Parts: sequence; C-alpha cells; structure tokens
Amino acid sequence: MLICRNCHYNWTAKETMHSLVSPDLICPSCKTKQYISSISRKKAYVVTWTILYLNLLLFINQVDLALISLINFVLFLSIITVLPSFFELSLEKESIWKYKRVS
Repeated sequence: MLICRNCHYNWTAKETMHSLVSPDLICPSCKTKQYISSISRKKAYVVTWTILYLNLLLFINQVDLALISLINFVLFLSIITVLPSFFELSLEKESIWKYKRVS
C-alpha cells in the first residue's frame, strides 16, 4: 500500500483505493498533499498498453466477444487488487519524461 513520504504513515487498503480515484492524494495522518511518482505512473502506462495490445491481438484473431469480455473482467479485478501495491508517493509533482538539457 501507499506510504506517506512526510510522516511514513502506512495507508490502509481502503484509504489507498479511495485516494486513487480522487483527484488529490492527501495523507490521512499528516494531511500533506502527495503525488504518484513518475516511476509508478510509467508502470501503470506499461500495464495499460499491454492490456490494449492484448485486446488488439484477441480482436485480430477473431476471439469471441464474450471471451474477450471475460478476460478483461478478470484482468480488471486482478489489476485493481495488485496495482496499488506498486505505487509510490512523492512530495513533488514529477514529470513523467525527464529531459536533460544539452548545453
């Protein structure tokens, strides 16, 4: 689950799920605003694009729509339960793509 970067409070599963659907991540203990780290957002993008690619492959191979729906439902449930454990918080809003300036 999430761990506050300010006070090191371990968020409960309910607090984590509630915070991931709300626009602001505010620590329940110290009330500090936090952000999902850029590495965590990259992990979420990889999962999203993998699922989209899998759906495209299933569609191209003319898999039955009911089976595709069942696969997506199972993936959705597993991602909802597993993905929050991969998230890390940051006190600053980080850019997902860090560019280095060339002088």
